[in-house]
Amino acid sequence: GGVALMSEEHLSREELLAEIRDLRAQLEAAQEREKEEEALRKHRDELVELVGQRTKELQDSEFKFRLVTESINDVFWLNTRTADKMLYVSPAFETLWGMPRQLFDDDPRAFLQAIHPADRSSLEESFQRFHLQGQAYECEYRICRQGAAGEEIRWIHVRGFPVPQS
Repeated sequence: GGVALMSEEHLSREELLAEIRDLRAQLEAAQEREKEEEALRKHRDELVELVGQRTKELQDSEFKFRLVTESINDVFWLNTRTADKMLYVSPAFETLWGMPRQLFDDDPRAFLQAIHPADRSSLEESFQRFHLQGQAYECEYRICRQGAAGEEIRWIHVRGFPVPQS
């Protein structure tokens, strides 16, 4: 390709060469920007693909998690380290405890109201050690729940352990 400059005024050779150098520099800068933009588009496409892969992996992992936790008869729950929020409660909770899982939406410690009064303080101590010191615990306690024949007492065996942050 070539560049044609037309002007009614006459430029000296030095002025014409300076203008050509300036145009060449602008062209090179534009070409460099185009290369950089293409590299950015390529990186963006790679990131979009990677995010898609990771999203699918996360969905697969969540599906497997739910498949296991919603198929077992044992109660499984996951809460924040400070116990201020319940992250997950398995459906088996409703069957065993006779309470809806939605109670945890407002109060992550809602299940404590079902603990037999004689067992409540020792369980609270275990929870305190667990949540304040990250100390695993295992204990048995009774819950009081309403059944078809009136109030029922059920024994619960629970193990709690901290989940390391990744």
